[in-house]
Amino acid sequence: IGDIVDIFEDDIVAELEDQVRDAVPPLLHAFLADFKVEQSFTVPAPLSMQLNLSSGLDTISFAGPSGSGYGELGLYTQVYPQARGRNIPASSRGAIKGDTASPAFSASGYAFGLGLKDDLLNQVFWALWYGGAFDIADLSALASNEGFEGIDLSLFANTPPVLMPGRNGTDYDLGLGDLYLEATVDLGATVGQSFAGLDQLQVGIYLSAIVGADIDIDPSRNELVFSLSNQPQVYVQIASINLPGFEGAMSAV
Repeated sequence: IGDIVDIFEDDIVAELEDQVRDAVPPLLHAFLADFKVEQSFTVPAPLSMQLNLSSGLDTISFAGPSGSGYGELGLYTQVYPQARGRNIPASSRGAIKGDTASPAFSASGYAFGLGLKDDLLNQVFWALWYGGAFDIADLSALASNEGFEGIDLSLFANTPPVLMPGRNGTDYDLGLGDLYLEATVDLGATVGQSFAGLDQLQVGIYLSAIVGADIDIDPSRNELVFSLSNQPQVYVQIASINLPGFEGAMSAV
């Protein structure tokens, strides 16, 4: 048997090498080319919007030594809404984009590591805005929950929220700009009387804010936890009001 193996071994090895060389690369190429992660997720109320997530293999690299090496997979990712919001211009630009550097991972600190770029979170905010999630026709319940009765509120966002590096001890700052609020105040329900013969106060308000934000992970549920500061910097501009004497009061509200 040994003599027979010696005779055929080189030919068998050569044939297997040819088969591997010819068959494996196309299979591997097909697997890598077809590797995709596609699904959707729902952002809860009051935004209440379904977003689509499309992701696929972008980069792949492996490093030694044998027995203690590691591999890195990089995924391209796109988050987008089902459709463009009714009030969003068709010429709107895409999500804000940072640099394209890959994160650095420890080769021995853990068995599996996952890195998410800030760009991905800004894509989520952009997709919500582009889909019209920040155009909320009725925020009256929010005003009522804060103790303001007789106020009808609606909201329109001219620009999407943007996640930025933090400046005051938080990981990030969340910038909200060009939010337009329309409010109708029932003066009878709110202050118990009318003014200048008017029973309703109608006001248009531009609102901007910078909110500190931290991102952590809940290892028990494998979830990212996104928390906002309860002390935002808020900037208000009264754009229109039918009773100018109430401008200061409405700014405070």
